[in-house]
Amino acid sequence: MNDDHVSRQAAPIQFGTENTRIRSIRAVSTPAQVQAELLLTEAAARTTLETRREIQNILGGRDERLLVIVGPCSIHDPQAALDYAARLKVVGAQLRNNLLIVMRVYFEKPAPPSAGRVSSTIRTSTTASTSTAACALDGSC
Repeated sequence: MNDDHVSRQAAPIQFGTENTRIRSIRAVSTPAQVQAELLLTEAAARTTLETRREIQNILGGRDERLLVIVGPCSIHDPQAALDYAARLKVVGAQLRNNLLIVMRVYFEKPAPPSAGRVSSTIRTSTTASTSTAACALDGSC
């Protein structure tokens, strides 16, 4: 065999050029793990299903109310989200005959992303969502 055609492995790179800003790597919790930790209550599930049905009826023309979807740009403070939800609940109840007010939520994205911060944000966000749903149900804001 001719030596010119022999495959050679590249020499190991002596200077690290990839992942130079990463200090550690940790696994991110899966959605299933977070759901197992923070269980959805029956009341919250019922409210979600009923509200979805109301939205479908409005969009399908079977409900004459106006659908209003509102919310903060993003949530950085779960307590502020609960305060917002409590205030929105009062207004929603006052205007219920004409409007269906739905709070939509976007959660803070960590930057730069790291596994620990992402997992923490997912848990905080899920906890805030669960608490906000409870607020909508029984006023426990």
